[in-house]
Amino acid sequence: MMKPKIQKKLCTGLVIAFASIGTFMCYNCKGRTEADSDLAIVWIGHSCYEIHYHDFRILLDPHTPEMFDYSRPKGRFDIVFASHKAADHFHFDGIEANEYLLASGAKEEFIRQRHSEGWVLKEKTTKSKNNKSFTFWTVASFHDDQGGALEGVNGILCFDFDGIKVVHLGDLGHILEAKQLRKIGPVDILMIPVDGYFTIDIETAKAVIRQINPRIVFPMHYKTEKSRTTAPIYMEKDLIEGFPSLKRIHRSRLDINKDTLNFRRQVFILDYLGQGEEPSSEDVSPPSQDVLDLKGPYLGQKPPGLTPEIFAPGIVSTGFLEQFAYFTPDGKELYWLLRGAPHTVVCCMKEVNGRWLEPEVAPFSGRYFAKFCLSPEGNRVVLTSSQPRSGRGKPTNVLTTWIVERTDTGWSDLQLIDVLEEAAAPTMASNGNLYFYLDLEDERDIYVSECSNGAYTEPMKLGNAINTEFDEVDPFIAPDESYILYGASGPNGDGLYISFRNQEGLWMKAINMSESTDIPSDANCPSVTRDGKYLFFTSFQRHFKNYSDRPITYEEKVRILNSPGNGNADIYWMDAGIIETFRPKTSK
Repeated sequence: MMKPKIQKKLCTGLVIAFASIGTFMCYNCKGRTEADSDLAIVWIGHSCYEIHYHDFRILLDPHTPEMFDYSRPKGRFDIVFASHKAADHFHFDGIEANEYLLASGAKEEFIRQRHSEGWVLKEKTTKSKNNKSFTFWTVASFHDDQGGALEGVNGILCFDFDGIKVVHLGDLGHILEAKQLRKIGPVDILMIPVDGYFTIDIETAKAVIRQINPRIVFPMHYKTEKSRTTAPIYMEKDLIEGFPSLKRIHRSRLDINKDTLNFRRQVFILDYLGQGEEPSSEDVSPPSQDVLDLKGPYLGQKPPGLTPEIFAPGIVSTGFLEQFAYFTPDGKELYWLLRGAPHTVVCCMKEVNGRWLEPEVAPFSGRYFAKFCLSPEGNRVVLTSSQPRSGRGKPTNVLTTWIVERTDTGWSDLQLIDVLEEAAAPTMASNGNLYFYLDLEDERDIYVSECSNGAYTEPMKLGNAINTEFDEVDPFIAPDESYILYGASGPNGDGLYISFRNQEGLWMKAINMSESTDIPSDANCPSVTRDGKYLFFTSFQRHFKNYSDRPITYEEKVRILNSPGNGNADIYWMDAGIIETFRPKTSK
């Protein structure tokens, strides 16, 4: 949110999941040796950081002393970087360095300042010294959420210190795009502006953190007693309220090695340089396990536009394989499918007292493989499962269909729908009619079983406006049966297809939505929220390059495997208004 729209009520909550970790070591900057840590980060103040990497000294975003009373950086630096042309980020006067680099912001390049002024560094650059080296690059972005129209461009500063990835977001003013995330790559340490006025607010910062999924987060650009600004920007107390699991480190320096990065996420506030006292035992204690603290509709995620985005990265969409997503009509429950060993399960999250609880396996799932759907009213769940008819013992090779009903105390026991054998991926209309696909003799087509007086008819195959000689799978039926969505390898190519009913109630020729939109061609498992706002689907898209500029480390490999966008299926969402752009005038 850009000025002057400062968020007046700070929402608390940040998704932080911790694992057991080694101890963080916080020391005074004096008396350190090369062996003590791989990397040291010192917060000078505002957005200015000093990075020590072996014999390298690097300075990021030095500010003018006219705006702040922070200590000035001393000594000589190998390189000084600035993310953009602003006095509180780009003040090289009085700083001794071998090289001064300003990020273009408009392009992925640095512009040399002072010596050889105007020369540019494009692509990734590696610097070496005493048998040690690091690589740096920049990613173009904007200072606002209007494409730079209000505040101009901003350069994201990216560093690779022997496998430890550090990113400084400068004055980022918006949610990151997929192409920016790909260029940034995996991140261990993130420096993110959070002031709610000149840069992003707390909720947007949380969304960016979820996108990047770093191990350590340093908020910056907020107000301290050393700031001279009178603008109504966040102060430290606001960040503590907004990030309830934040850890306060009473030291300006944090020493880091690869062992300290073997956990999920932690947010730190450091002292600015010269503020703190000697470290206490409280400084080095590992963080404890915390719970999710998400607030707002759709898990507090920022609504997407007409470009698909991964839904709830690191929460719902992870490094594993997720499919199908259904919210209840009141938006207070979410159900989705999590595949993998030992078998697929239906997961759920619930909003209680304004906050979303941690994911858990739904009470009607957990024993056998199943695909499922939630009824439009949210009071029934249909599962096509490997559960045997007896309800116990080894799974069957023949899928059986079951239904559970919502009761005053939870969900009922599973009830068998006898006529629907081998049905897969069910979807229910408001009148109870079930649509699904059957995999018969290497032919996968979509069928319907009508609900009549509480009983289901034998499956009836939909016509050739939908079913072809190719595969049609994983349908979603509109509550009023006015349209159907499904994944297909159809005559017009792979993609997410849609068919509408005409005014006579007949299905019209299906259209491949992926041909003319950003919906990927492998999209399947679609659903539309009951309020009609959002289209969900599953895709196996990869957001990582299929090669490495240098040999990948074990830690990096594991981190990517645990992240969304690694080629396993993730759940995506987008504005469901895309559907209306395909609706023919002659449809129902």
